[in-house]
Amino acid sequence: MGRELRRVPANWKHPQDSYGKYIPMYNESYAAALAEWLKNNDLWSKREHPEQDSDYKYYAEYGGDAPCVSSYLPYDPKDAELCTHFQGYETTTEGTPITPVFSTIDECAEFAAEHATTFAEFKADKAKWMAIFGAGDIEMHRMGNIIFI
Repeated sequence: MGRELRRVPANWKHPQDSYGKYIPMYNESYAAALAEWLKNNDLWSKREHPEQDSDYKYYAEYGGDAPCVSSYLPYDPKDAELCTHFQGYETTTEGTPITPVFSTIDECAEFAAEHATTFAEFKADKAKWMAIFGAGDIEMHRMGNIIFI
């Protein structure tokens, strides 16, 4: 089971199903995932895909169906102007929140130390959560997300 610090918009509310359970979501925008799938589908249809040494007629048979909108973010997580806040996620699934949204990594780590686990029932103190969240590498946070196991 992994943990990840994601940059999110200040007003981000992770989607929930009709039972109030979080819907797992990849840490990628739907627009980016769809664009990549369409590019590969186009290459496949032209017989130019680099991995097309197969008997599959359609790209979907090889690479799977087009991305499902509900499995991806409605925003670009690399947009530093939009994604000014932080939220802890588990990554056993595509990703569901383990903390609320916070304006600082420090606040996120403090909450995680009190309420979240690192694996199974194991907990960590705030300093360890800061290390897990990669708090010393602010540039990486501006460029994307820190992922760890």
